[in-house]
Amino acid sequence: MSRRQVFLIIILNAIISLAISIGVVWVALGQYDASRPPLVPLSMPTGRPQPTPPKTDLLYVVQPGDSLSSIALRFGVPLGDLMRANNIQDADRISVGQRLIIPAGPVPERTPTPRPTTLPFEPPTPIVTAAATPIGGATRAVSTPALAESPLRLELTAAGDLPGEAIALINTGNASAALDGWSLSDQAGHQYALPALTLGAGQKVTLHTTAGKDTTNDLYWGLNSALWTKGATVILKDRNGEVVLKLSVE
Repeated sequence: MSRRQVFLIIILNAIISLAISIGVVWVALGQYDASRPPLVPLSMPTGRPQPTPPKTDLLYVVQPGDSLSSIALRFGVPLGDLMRANNIQDADRISVGQRLIIPAGPVPERTPTPRPTTLPFEPPTPIVTAAATPIGGATRAVSTPALAESPLRLELTAAGDLPGEAIALINTGNASAALDGWSLSDQAGHQYALPALTLGAGQKVTLHTTAGKDTTNDLYWGLNSALWTKGATVILKDRNGEVVLKLSVE
């Protein structure tokens, strides 16, 4: 066998080996593709879902760390509607324990309308102070309005004692008093928004500082410490933010 023949045999064997190797690799790749799980297309994040405004008005108690804007964002309501629903003029002035109405829909601007001067429960300058005096072991304070036209009275009992501390708002007149949008507060910024209620002649509603379940005659602020201690001032404001009564604890 000549060198030429040997060389041709070597070349032929190399070509056959290469073809076999390519075939083996091709079969292996086909089996690998068949055994791989199918690719699942990745879904792109669509962003944080937007909160849906409530379908009915809700009552929310302000918690530590809350701001009016964060509450509005949480419930998906415009900040302006939240402020108007709660008669709030300054968005930065809310306090822990304050109750807020979360409106279910747009709240229109309130246009102040003139009120007849004959209404007995809205005197022009009814700013009053009264000292708290111990009665039977419990502190009790009663406000006396400066003008006889106002039949509303504030009566504070058990000041400084959380379980018994309460403020009674009494209508001693002969006409009903609408308290929608009214509030009770102190000089430190704590504020309680009274619910939409009408106080009939001779009726009273009592606001307890502690927590409890609201009823027709008893409301509960939900605080964990007494509020009306020595030096505090109870302030009753009407729907326009005007001071109606004041009561000082001494």
